[in-house]
Amino acid sequence: VAALMELANALEEHLQGGGSRAAAWDFAVRTLVLLLNPMAPHLGEELWERTGGVGLAADAAWPEYEAALATDPTVTLVVQVNGVRREALEVPRGLSEAQALERALQSERVAHFLNGDKPSRVFYVPDKLINLVP
Repeated sequence: VAALMELANALEEHLQGGGSRAAAWDFAVRTLVLLLNPMAPHLGEELWERTGGVGLAADAAWPEYEAALATDPTVTLVVQVNGVRREALEVPRGLSEAQALERALQSERVAHFLNGDKPSRVFYVPDKLINLVP
């Protein structure tokens, strides 16, 4: 129920922010109605009819989950020097260790704590953290 309220609030904010009622809007509203229907069937059926739904909402196809839409393309990579957190970088998901090291070394805060030295050891947990040991 809380997630449905979040979706309803996001739709309201979209309209108040000058957003349009395009096909994506219609899809979001119909999805909200379908998800509401099992918990409030009378209200769900009424809203389904008012939004132009055909037949009963209870008989309509359930919305499909698309993992690609739910996955954020970026992650927060925590950079540690000697096990102490020194920086958090927004990086693309799936970065290799070499790319993560390059990004970490470009940070002025990390460079300050390395004192100009190159790390002798690097511990990398993909999409989570990189620990540099000088």
